[in-house]
Amino acid sequence: MKIKIIIPINNSDFNDEIALAVEPVLTADMTVDVANISEGNRCIESRYDSEISPKSPSKLFSASPTYLIK
Repeated sequence: MKIKIIIPINNSDFNDEIALAVEPVLTADMTVDVANISEGNRCIESRYDSEISPKSPSKLFSASPTYLIK
């Protein structure tokens, strides 16, 4: 059986880690190919990333830090 894992980012930074993560569940007749998309983002952002990223250039140069507490 062949399994193809497509990681939805445009670089191979996590390919080895993903391949190692699935290795323990593979049987002798299984092969895994890990691939990436060719275009798009270099990472997958979460709500956390959106909250801490600067919304405007002025936020980049803010004198006081902003903390998100939920």
